[in-house]
Amino acid sequence: MTETPSADTVPAKKAASKSAPKSAGLSSMLLADLKSMAAGLGVAGAGSMKKAQLVDAIKATQSGAPAKASVGAPASGARSTVPASLTRVESAAEDAIDFLERGRSAKARQALEALRRLAHGQAATDLAKAGVARAKVRALQRRADRAASLSARGAAELEVSLAANAVSQLMPGLYASYRDPVPPTVLKLDYLDRELQLRSRAGQPSAVSARVRDLTATWTKLRPAVVRAGGRKVALDYDGHVRALRTDTAPAAVQRQAAIGLELVDRLEDVFRGR
Repeated sequence: MTETPSADTVPAKKAASKSAPKSAGLSSMLLADLKSMAAGLGVAGAGSMKKAQLVDAIKATQSGAPAKASVGAPASGARSTVPASLTRVESAAEDAIDFLERGRSAKARQALEALRRLAHGQAATDLAKAGVARAKVRALQRRADRAASLSARGAAELEVSLAANAVSQLMPGLYASYRDPVPPTVLKLDYLDRELQLRSRAGQPSAVSARVRDLTATWTKLRPAVVRAGGRKVALDYDGHVRALRTDTAPAAVQRQAAIGLELVDRLEDVFRGR
């Protein structure tokens, strides 16, 4: 998925300078900050990239080496028909959660307000053109409104993060209306790992157990397609992730595994894009 920067995205920082972080520290940066840095370096399509893709693209640009295929079209030649407005909705929800995790509530408010505008504007228009049911569009708008409202009122950061992730919960169903090399099920895993991270922080063991069951069932259905696409190694790694979640549900263990799961989702996307 590629896009050019737009007024609806989270405001970009100034172009990257000589003092920009070295590649060794990129993986610890916020998703939104990586996007801003990549855009400043002239990386095309930075606004719709996942974290692993951004790190690879920035490293390649800083070293002067040709960018990997991860910053362009899928190696298979298949192209996504998902509109840029919907990828920006997905990114804005993730950006807001990342900002809140670092205590940057003002930036999170900006991200969620951008999300709300998109849900009532271009994303709604694009979804309607694709024949998405009005009820699904309204569900997106209600969740975007709630997340933005909670943030504007200064609600607890965890409550706002859960509301933002509730927007991400709708993404698999919305993406299913388009052609994309990455199965919508991968987006569901992304949502579930983030839910596990947040619910464990909230001290909700019953909700954590329910998400682990859902994640296990979702992965069981997706796994054969991952292996067929050449992702045996990442499939084995995700198997281990699932086993660890089912074995140890202590909050610290769940949060650690959720972070691993979110990184594995990036690798799963790369498998389906032939990278």
